[in-house]
Amino acid sequence: MNNEDLCQIHYYASKKLYHSLFLFCSEALKKKIADPVLLFWRAYSRIKENKITEAIEELQQLQEKRELLLACPLALIYAHERCKIIDREAIEELQAKYTIAANLQTITDRAYLQAALFYYHTGDVNETTANIKRALSINPNCTFATVLLGYVELQSNQEHIRKNSGSRFDSILNKNPKNIEALMGRLTYLRTNHIQYNIALDASSELIVYYPSFLPAYIERSYLYIELSQWDQANKSARVCLDIDSNNLDSYYTIALTHLCKDGNYNDAVSILVKLFSLMKTIEPNNAELAYNYAKPIIRISARKRSVLNICEQFIDFAMEKEPENNMYKVEKAYIDQLKYNYQSSLEIYKNVLSIDSQNIQAVKGFIRCLIMVGNYKEAEEHLEFLIELQSSLKKSAEIHYYYSLLVWLKYHNMAKRINFLNEAVDILLEVSKSSPVRTMELNIKLNPELMLEIVESYFEHCPTEPKREGEMINPIIKKIHELLVLICKMIPGSMDALFYMAKVNYLVGDNEMAKQLVLECLNIEPEFVDAHLLMAQIYIEAKSSYMAMQSLDKCLSYNFKVRQNPIYYLLKAKCEKADGQIEESLKTLNEIMNLPSFKEDIKSTNDDDKKTNNMNKNNENPNNSIKKLSLREKISIYLELIDTHCKLHNLHDAATIMQEAIQMFKGTEEEDQLSIANANLCLERNEIPKAIELLSKITPGKYYYIEAKCKLADIYLKYKNDKKAYALCYQEILENNPTTEVKVLLADAYMNIQEPEKAIKIYEAAFDASPEENSLALKIGQALVKTHNYNKAIDYYEAALELNSSISISLKYELAELYLKLSKMEESEKLIKSALTNQYTDEPAVLSEIVKLYQLLSKIYKRSDRNKESINALLKARESQLRVIAKEPIITQQADTSPSQKLLSSICKDIADFYMEENNIDKALLFYNEAIERCSTNHKAILALAKLYIKENDLLQAQSQCSLLLRLELAMDEATMLLADIMLRKNSYSSAIFHYKYLLEKNPTHYLAFSKLLHMMRRCGKLDEADSFFEMIGNKMSSKVEMDAGWHYCKGLFHRYTYNPNEALKEFSFARRDAEWGEKALYNMIEIFLNPDEDTIGGEALENKTTSSDDRGSNTDLIVFYSAEKIIKALPNPDSVKAQIYYGHALLATKQKKQIEEGLNIFMEILKEKKEYVPALYGLATAYMLLKQPPRARNQLKRVTKLEWTEEFCNEFEKCWLLLADLYIKGGKFDLATDLLKKVLSYNKSCFRAWEYMGFIMEKEASYVDAAYHYENAWKLVRESNPSIGFKLAFNYLKANKFVDAINICNSVLKAWPEYPKIQNEILEKARYSLKIPIPK
Repeated sequence: MNNEDLCQIHYYASKKLYHSLFLFCSEALKKKIADPVLLFWRAYSRIKENKITEAIEELQQLQEKRELLLACPLALIYAHERCKIIDREAIEELQAKYTIAANLQTITDRAYLQAALFYYHTGDVNETTANIKRALSINPNCTFATVLLGYVELQSNQEHIRKNSGSRFDSILNKNPKNIEALMGRLTYLRTNHIQYNIALDASSELIVYYPSFLPAYIERSYLYIELSQWDQANKSARVCLDIDSNNLDSYYTIALTHLCKDGNYNDAVSILVKLFSLMKTIEPNNAELAYNYAKPIIRISARKRSVLNICEQFIDFAMEKEPENNMYKVEKAYIDQLKYNYQSSLEIYKNVLSIDSQNIQAVKGFIRCLIMVGNYKEAEEHLEFLIELQSSLKKSAEIHYYYSLLVWLKYHNMAKRINFLNEAVDILLEVSKSSPVRTMELNIKLNPELMLEIVESYFEHCPTEPKREGEMINPIIKKIHELLVLICKMIPGSMDALFYMAKVNYLVGDNEMAKQLVLECLNIEPEFVDAHLLMAQIYIEAKSSYMAMQSLDKCLSYNFKVRQNPIYYLLKAKCEKADGQIEESLKTLNEIMNLPSFKEDIKSTNDDDKKTNNMNKNNENPNNSIKKLSLREKISIYLELIDTHCKLHNLHDAATIMQEAIQMFKGTEEEDQLSIANANLCLERNEIPKAIELLSKITPGKYYYIEAKCKLADIYLKYKNDKKAYALCYQEILENNPTTEVKVLLADAYMNIQEPEKAIKIYEAAFDASPEENSLALKIGQALVKTHNYNKAIDYYEAALELNSSISISLKYELAELYLKLSKMEESEKLIKSALTNQYTDEPAVLSEIVKLYQLLSKIYKRSDRNKESINALLKARESQLRVIAKEPIITQQADTSPSQKLLSSICKDIADFYMEENNIDKALLFYNEAIERCSTNHKAILALAKLYIKENDLLQAQSQCSLLLRLELAMDEATMLLADIMLRKNSYSSAIFHYKYLLEKNPTHYLAFSKLLHMMRRCGKLDEADSFFEMIGNKMSSKVEMDAGWHYCKGLFHRYTYNPNEALKEFSFARRDAEWGEKALYNMIEIFLNPDEDTIGGEALENKTTSSDDRGSNTDLIVFYSAEKIIKALPNPDSVKAQIYYGHALLATKQKKQIEEGLNIFMEILKEKKEYVPALYGLATAYMLLKQPPRARNQLKRVTKLEWTEEFCNEFEKCWLLLADLYIKGGKFDLATDLLKKVLSYNKSCFRAWEYMGFIMEKEASYVDAAYHYENAWKLVRESNPSIGFKLAFNYLKANKFVDAINICNSVLKAWPEYPKIQNEILEKARYSLKIPIPK
């Protein structure tokens, strides 16, 4: 017999899978015929299955086998002792035979080993140890004997022996790493001691690698994964087992547990359990204990689902059928009836068990519970008192304390005592949970999730129904519930009830987003879950989203029409209606509650103890009833809502009547004080301030609502009496009676409210000294100091707090780093952030979220320091961390693009895309903009940026699609409309573009951003004449107020500049220069006007008779221009920016002095080292070269610009570059190249008079005077007849084209404005008149 077979026999015997052992031995005997060991263990399995006769017959044939000389007599004795009629003579004969065999000198180590193994599986530890030692004395290298000794020590009551048992297995593995018995023993050792589970997984993997067909290794690995709560891996491992053995019971059991615990999928779990039960009856037809062990954990995680309990009942019935005298099975059967609310049936079974075994503690507990539930309080109390006394000698029981909490509530209505007993029950459960670091099935049975959920339900009867206010302490009951729910969720992450209650806890503590996510998980498990829909409605009401709340209520109604009998449904509906301003409708809805039969019954039972119990029982007998009994707080909340609604309608008399009715109804209850607080609010509505103060003052220290009442009283003193001293005194009294950290924080917050931050900070510090682990207090102190603008002290405090506790929350480090950044202490901020990020390798979502914020802050620091590459890297790390945060969230939340986590990730992706846009990396920018929108479909900033990117890439269809999406979503509508107008313009649909801008300005006449863009668009289209109507429309709508708007003056300045009226433009821009929004833009325009008022082509030499203002300017004028421009540049918000440097370079060029021009040249070259294709710098460089009389170098720079793609951002610079290059081409006689460039200019800006002038000049040179006149005419109109040089050229070409009248008219216009303008009188006007044969007056 090989070691693998012996190990498998040991495994099946240890697990008490006796029929499986029989089948295994029978199958093995087909290959190893008549193997005595296999025959022996097959006979042993028959004994365990109560087939004694067959077993004895088989064993008698094995008595002479050498390795069974000891084990066989022992097994026969064991078999005879289990017979109904015991053959004493046969036993004595066998004992004698065993004694003779034991004294033989020829006995082998294998004989001792089989005897030891038999003793081990029949529970005789001493004999097992003795036989192992004998076997090892004969053969010290007997590995299985050493392994078996390790198993014996592993079951020792002494911890040090248990822990050292692993050395037995290790000693063998050191010699033979592939020894199957030692590997299995080591795996069992690691599991039993709950240590080094990763090593245990490795051990199971080793077993599987060395022995791929050894099924127990796969089974043990499945259970390992369950204990580690790695449910997916457990499920996968179980399915691998089924591939090896399609009828493996443990695999089906593992899969059923996965469905129940991880997924909350009760239907699939029941299907698997039905199959498991069917297989068990075939594979283990007599194994009552196995059926019991399978059912017991499932019952406690069944969530009282009838389908699950019914199949579990079949398992227990099977066990009872095989062993009808076993009381454990009867107790479990009674517990199932109890969970089915069949208390009377359960009570009968418990009575029957106690009549046989009066000391059965589990039966006593169950009996007490049933007595309470059927209303027999007196007898239940007697039994409970007896058990409480017994607890001093027994382990404390959470069940006993829970049952006492039920009794004191149902019999005495004592809330305080009930809460105390519940707290004790929770403390016991938490203590039990600490006994194991992992969730074994045995621990789950001890903790009993069903009991824990009942405790949670009991707690919720005494919880607030509304979320806590900001600054308010978290209710101690909620803290207890949270502790318990965390434990349940670790055990059963898919428990719908636990998820629902956790959602409720999050709602009550004010974390609406987490509450929403948990409710969505519940609804994902069971879409028809009425309470989850109602809670979702409550969450939306709290979030001021009545529309979504009504949707939740409607969805709830569509799933279950019985919800119309639920008072809570109507209460929430009334709140929605009230939030929507439908107060009358809200009142009608609340009155409907009063007429509901279920509500009337609840109210009737409020002061009727017997009826209260009966109603509870009736409700409990109907577990499928969707209408749960209202808690006392819920009843009161309905009355309070009704009173508040009457107050809103100013029905103060009706409100007072209902208040008195409620006071009478709930008099003497624990919630009476809540009504007093509500009554005080009613008094405030009636302006009865003294009465409100009197009512609140009656709620004395020690009462549950004392703190809330005192806080309300403080508010009255502050708001109605303006008595800050009394306000603070109220909080001081709360602190005197409740000297807790939370109350200290309340008092400090109160001082902050009355503008006494110094006192607040002292109390914050005292609270922090008392609870240094509370990082939130450190944050509050720092924030308080920042609010008082005491930045240096805030920094000192933060730094001191960090020195005292280096492991303090990174949120505090974030606050300090942000403060450093606010004070422009970049290095300190960067250093602190990097230290906070060091060694932060965690998967905790809260910490990951802080890490995300730190990376975002680090990116801002880098950006402000012009370290763009590092800034992008920081954002990419923020994105990576945020993805890890989302991965930890529920799947349904990961898929929702409205969750805060997804919105934050979307924002990060948008910032990354913006950086890539700045670097002109279009592909990556497109990738991240799309990801931003995918993560949050309502991220209007990303959609806008993507639309702009598409416009830049000239993909107008995609750009229009993004704008249409924004308009459809009603997001950033103004920006989308402006972009749409720009797209229409690019599509040459000028009328559509004007329509969009007109729509914006009619809707909002002060939308000056839109107006400025409209003017820019009109300039490009050559339609500036139409601007006057818009100025008139805005002026009429805004009347005299318009002159006060900086935006209005900016737009007027822009119009005057575009129509070549620099003096008026400067006046208007000067009005706007100090405005926060328009000042910087106005200053830039002023600089440009100072540097080039006549929009000349600086450095150009092609045109003749250029305006004297540019060419003939003296050096003094040039210097004045330089100093004026320099002064304005210094006034810019960021005078060191690249744009400001460009303007400074042009100011230097304006001096026309070589030294200054070269200095400006160096500035442009330095900028181009960093930004090689920066158009403004290229234009500045070309201009400098032209002024230095180096046209070839200028031409090279300008040719670089012609190869670049035109952008809206640098449209003016592109235009100037093309004009200057055209000037060079004209001077060189390359008219065709110049014409192409000028047409390009006019395609982007039809209002560029200089382009029309150059075109006229070319036509004139080519003697095409009609065409020349056409172009000069356009230039003349654009400058609004304000440039005499253009007028002269136009008149001249009219003359040459024989248009003498037109020539005369232009001459008259020029002379009227400039009477001394040279040559025009003699050379054009007189010649034109002569040509018309008009006599010239003397």
